[in-house]
Formats: sequence, C-alpha cells, structure tokens
Amino acid sequence: MASLRSRVLAAGCAVVLTALVAGCADHNHYYAQTPPPPPPPWANNALVQQASGNGFRDGRSDGERDVLAGYRYSARADQKFRVTPGYADRLGPYDVYRDTYQDAYLRGYDNGFRHAQRTSY
Repeated sequence: MASLRSRVLAAGCAVVLTALVAGCADHNHYYAQTPPPPPPPWANNALVQQASGNGFRDGRSDGERDVLAGYRYSARADQKFRVTPGYADRLGPYDVYRDTYQDAYLRGYDNGFRHAQRTSY
C-alpha cells in the first residue's frame, strides 16, 4: 500500500512540476516580431484635412450665431453636426469623414460660442 501511495504521490508531483515549469518558459524568442500595420491610406490626406477644416469652420460660425441669437449651448443639436456637409466620394470612407467632421465641429462650436460670449458682453 505504501508503495502505491508513493508512486501516486511521485506521479502527481511530476505532473505539477511539469505544469509549473512549462508555464514559465518565454516563447517569444522563437517568433519574429512583426511590425505594426501601416496607417490607412486616407489617414493623413485630403479627407481628414477637408473634414477638419469644414467641421471647425461650420462649428465656429454656428457657435457664434447661437450666442448672438440668444440661444443656449447646443452643439449636437445643429443640423450640420448630424448631416456632415462637404463629403465627396473621391475623398475616401464616409465614416472617417463624418467622425473627423463631428469632432472638429464640436471644437469649432465651443471656440465660437466662447469667443462670442466674451466679445458680446
């Protein structure tokens, strides 16, 4: 009985030791590190530039207009924010244009609204 117990104990210890040692190995040195993928072709081109320019300009003028008309701050309520004018298919993906335009619009609106508040009082 003691012999069986010692064999089971030895086998159990061997399994545990194998599992512990195998989990500690560093396998990264076996594989070549791959470089990150290149940025998408539209990342720094006319699409982003045009969307940024259009969005900021539109947002700034709408923010100033809202202050002068006595409206409260409501950047996301304007139709231009939702429609994102100025997009052309030749520029690239619409989603990128829309997201860039809306981000720039919010910055422009904030800028125009605060500037008009400072100068109107």
